[in-house]
Amino acid sequence: MTAITEELVRTRCQEEPKLATVSHMDIDVQGGGCDGGSKIVLTVVSTAFEKMPLLKRHRLVNEIFAAELQDGSIHALSVKAYTPAQFKSKK
Repeated sequence: MTAITEELVRTRCQEEPKLATVSHMDIDVQGGGCDGGSKIVLTVVSTAFEKMPLLKRHRLVNEIFAAELQDGSIHALSVKAYTPAQFKSKK
């Protein structure tokens, strides 16, 4: 199992070419001790989400962490995926 840290999550998202430009991220990593995998609550803002349906956005983010989801390093991944305009209107 991979140790899941905020830094790992941030790096994976920023280095993913399909996400294009990531302008904002909020990451909360919970658990991951002897009780099993981590729970991640992730808010990501990217221009890649323009004209992309919500389900496809979530699938894209899930693909980034597919190995960790498969091996149990991550047992829950909560994703809020916004375009820059959507995120701005949420503030």
